[in-house]
Amino acid sequence: MTREDFIDYGILQKIFFLNVKSTILLFVVAYILFIYVPRRIFPQKYTGGGIENIISNIIYMLVFIELSVPLMVFLKIFNTFTFMSALIITKLFFVKFYEHKEIKSYLRDIKNRTMIAIFDFFDHYHEKIEEFKKRKKEAVFLYFKHLDYYQVFKKILIFAVFAHLVYILGYRCFIALANPLSDTSQFFEWVANLQQNILYADNKTAKADFYGISVFIFILRIFTHLDTIVLFNIYPLLLIIFLLLGVYFVLKRFSVSSLIALFTLLIYGSFLIGSPWNSFIATPIALTENPEIIRFFSFKIYQVPSSYLLQPHLYLENIAMTPLMRYFSGMAYEFSSAFYLLNLFYLIKSLDTGKTRYLFNYTFTLMLVFIFHGGGAIALIVPSIFIALHALLSGKLSISLLKRGFVAIFSAAILGNGWVLSVLKYGIPQDFGNAAPFLDRLFHTKQAIVQIATAGIEEVTISYLTWVHLFLVLSAIAFFLIARVYKKGFYFSSFLLIPLGFFVVYYAENIGFPKLVHPSRGAEYLFLSITIIIACYIKLFLWVPLKLLIKRYAKYIFMMLLYVALLFSAFVVEHYKNTDEYRKLINGVQYSDIPYFLYKIIRQNKPLTWTVVSYVQEYSKVLGKGYMVNTNEFIIQYNPLDKFLKIPTPKVYIFVEDIPHKYTGKDQWYYRWRKDIQDNLKHWIALYSAKHDNIKIFAKSHLVTVYEIDNSGYIKELERKSRESNNKIINSK
Repeated sequence: MTREDFIDYGILQKIFFLNVKSTILLFVVAYILFIYVPRRIFPQKYTGGGIENIISNIIYMLVFIELSVPLMVFLKIFNTFTFMSALIITKLFFVKFYEHKEIKSYLRDIKNRTMIAIFDFFDHYHEKIEEFKKRKKEAVFLYFKHLDYYQVFKKILIFAVFAHLVYILGYRCFIALANPLSDTSQFFEWVANLQQNILYADNKTAKADFYGISVFIFILRIFTHLDTIVLFNIYPLLLIIFLLLGVYFVLKRFSVSSLIALFTLLIYGSFLIGSPWNSFIATPIALTENPEIIRFFSFKIYQVPSSYLLQPHLYLENIAMTPLMRYFSGMAYEFSSAFYLLNLFYLIKSLDTGKTRYLFNYTFTLMLVFIFHGGGAIALIVPSIFIALHALLSGKLSISLLKRGFVAIFSAAILGNGWVLSVLKYGIPQDFGNAAPFLDRLFHTKQAIVQIATAGIEEVTISYLTWVHLFLVLSAIAFFLIARVYKKGFYFSSFLLIPLGFFVVYYAENIGFPKLVHPSRGAEYLFLSITIIIACYIKLFLWVPLKLLIKRYAKYIFMMLLYVALLFSAFVVEHYKNTDEYRKLINGVQYSDIPYFLYKIIRQNKPLTWTVVSYVQEYSKVLGKGYMVNTNEFIIQYNPLDKFLKIPTPKVYIFVEDIPHKYTGKDQWYYRWRKDIQDNLKHWIALYSAKHDNIKIFAKSHLVTVYEIDNSGYIKELERKSRESNNKIINSK
């Protein structure tokens, strides 16, 4: 499909302004909900300062939402009032048992302070306003008097790097309303069911089992009042921002330098995730029964057969862009990955200091990994074991800490896997997929049976190994040994076990182990792990030499280099968002025209008074708002020559693809003849228009035409028949 087939520039500006306006509202609500409110609900004594405080409060609020909302929905008691009541009860719980205050006296104190503040303001509001202005003027004067230009340029740089990376990674969120992936429909459906206080619907059509992402979007929907058509395309921006915040925070604590962390973050977002240059690391993968064998000392390593490289389009799968594609789609597995480095950081801090505050955050982050997508826990297993063994050998793991650690893991596993209750209703999932392929074999799912029957059990999925992979592994080992002799050797060296541990997970089949994570999913964890190695290179080979050579001017030179790197990223580095491969993904599942016009229909009509005729993606979008008939079924079931269109809603909207979309779907036969079906639909409309005068064009673009049928005549006919039927019943009595 050509680029013009995918993007209708006629409505692109309208979509952009709609998404930008909605994004501003989303950010304001997200700040209030995940930063402002938790700071007033949860204890703040051990949340740290600055970015750590922000991350801690986001984690606390996510845990609260993901535990309380599903329970209230399951009990069918959820609404805004009960949610706010749960927050207030939680606050009073901490007042009573953490702050050790009497609830009555606490509430009385709040009432008194509030009343005094109100009366004091109205009694002296002129003075209060003048005093406020005076304080602000003094604050501004003092700020500029003691202005530190280095800090100003540093803050500007931090903001610029984050804005640049959010733009690169979340570019699609601003210019599309279509489903980013086919999987998105199942989350649309689940959010619609949650709005009806249904956690596990009887008529669930998709395979989603982890409700974490659906609950998260549901809460955003409640407080923003944004339609899910818009919300599902812009909420990944929150995921991207939190991912970047988490990476920056962990790297800052590891490198003990905000500039090194920022430099590494820029490389991570611009190069490892956002650029085609990342194919040097996330190399193509192959599914084969006859891998080549490389002998490395006494080790045997599987390699992609040389013959596959001669015809890569037939045998190799390119996965380098997959992490970016799934991040801007906001998938559940990617939400789990956002807690990957944070979880391991809190594990290291718990073992290094033994402090309960870090153990709590370790528990909460692990819980959220399970809640959003349990497959993310598999990526944590080997690095966590390596770090725990390292702590044991370093004398950091006491019996008491070990016991508390097991309690933390057990608690996270129990509370984070409430989704498992869905098995009681839906049974074991038919397949766990690329996120946890070994579970398919463990539970003998349908996917595992199909793979064995069609391909044979000896097939392996392996990455194409290059010298870069070996270089990264050896670098991690070397930096680990260097860190061991450094002061606080356990703390710093433990971070190097993160990439070493995940290399084992990622290259499991290359080294003869069972497949733990499919490389297409593991690539994002690989990129996250590699940031530790990159930070080491920047510190040892750039920052340290600068400190030795120019000492007190080092930070200024380093910041200048970082500004240059930012400009290089913005104007030189090739990013996926500028490639045709990326553009094909913008509306790869459906045209954005269709959900945009559907959004207009929803805004202009009362709920449940209209029906749309379209393809399957619209079913989940209209659920709870209107009704939907599949295009092919509509053509077969309804005769255009009948007096009435026998659909019992006052309005019917028919979506016609003037240029049929090339998406074929998965296991859906009615996609295969999409052009023929669209031609038949146009013929149906022509016949209907010749016999009826109640049809008109509702909206039109280069790609899509939407017809509106005023079906009020059929509604009146049904009402007439209903009255006649009632009269007959009355007369018979």
